[in-house]
Amino acid sequence: MKILVTGGVGKVGQWVVRKLLDSPAHEVTVFDRVPGPERGAVKYLVGDVQDLGQVMEAIYGARGWSFISRRFIIPTSPLPV
Repeated sequence: MKILVTGGVGKVGQWVVRKLLDSPAHEVTVFDRVPGPERGAVKYLVGDVQDLGQVMEAIYGARGWSFISRRFIIPTSPLPV
């Protein structure tokens, strides 16, 4: 299952990513403002959760989403379904 973790470079986010990787069925992508270490089975995307376009690109194809970022999104229009 493809899962997106926002804020996955921080302390709590790293813990969540490690737990998700305990299951070989998970394909984890981290979306954060800070570049990740690019090692192992984790894909890192650099971006800002306050940029809805970047979030939509990052979440495309994901079946799950773990939102751990300190920042939050305030949509100005409804999100597409």
